[in-house]
Amino acid sequence: MLLIASNIHGCVDTASTKIYVVIPKVDLAMKDFSLTQDPSSNSSKPVVTILNLGNIPLTNPEVLIDLGGNVILKEKVTSTILPGKSIQQILSLELVPQTLEYICAEVAPAGDVNIYNDRQCLSMTTSDILFHPYPNPASGQINFDWISFESEDVTVTIYKSTGQMAFKQDFQMIQSGINQLAIDISSLSSGLYLIQFSGAKAKKTFSVSVVN
Repeated sequence: MLLIASNIHGCVDTASTKIYVVIPKVDLAMKDFSLTQDPSSNSSKPVVTILNLGNIPLTNPEVLIDLGGNVILKEKVTSTILPGKSIQQILSLELVPQTLEYICAEVAPAGDVNIYNDRQCLSMTTSDILFHPYPNPASGQINFDWISFESEDVTVTIYKSTGQMAFKQDFQMIQSGINQLAIDISSLSSGLYLIQFSGAKAKKTFSVSVVN
């Protein structure tokens, strides 16, 4: 930047300096999620650890608690999270997890550049929890999420409507909790496909439509 100063006497002086502009990057990650027993009742309270991977401070982020896909509760974390720092907080919500298949905690501020690290989930059963692939219909990429009860090996396979295999990928020692897979389907022709999930705790097939 060039600065020019002058006065009524015709004196002129100049000065230059460099100004560095930081483009704001918003990226909050749900680093950890667990439940702690409330000794005063038979309920549990969510414990969340939120990490700021962006380059600007974020104040009072909102946490969404998904109770088995039936109800979503919201609570703000009253704190400012500096870039590169994390906070851990016990939420005031009281939950009865014995009646649920799964519980997820998500933090998704406006403008978040990475939606794949926003969520952590817990399985409340001894089985894997499988979500429907999305979007459906899909073009270019399709996403598949599941919650593993424990570490396991899984296989995801995509079949054409004729039964011919179009995609297969094996995953070894998948961690417990939420797992997310983004599949490149840009090479598949338009049509109906079947996505099959096979793990130690669950096996299920979903129908999806590809529009390329």
